[in-house]
Amino acid sequence: MRARVDKSLAIAAYATDQLNDIGIAAWRNENAITVAFPFPGPVLQDKWQLATDGNQSHIVTMPGIEKSDIDRFVQDMKANLEDQCAS
Repeated sequence: MRARVDKSLAIAAYATDQLNDIGIAAWRNENAITVAFPFPGPVLQDKWQLATDGNQSHIVTMPGIEKSDIDRFVQDMKANLEDQCAS
């Protein structure tokens, strides 16, 4: 059980770092598996089924979420940012 918790925490830290690296102001509370970030828009909200409240969305890195899932998510977030900058 402890290994599952540790992996989820590590994935949350990884997600936070990856989002910050592409310029998205992501954050999480210490020892939390929830990563919050600014609302990316309805397309990504629908695609990734993001929980959103106002201008804030979040993901939860529960057991079963892998780095490869985060990599795909971050790739979509980066493309979304690029599209917004091109507009």
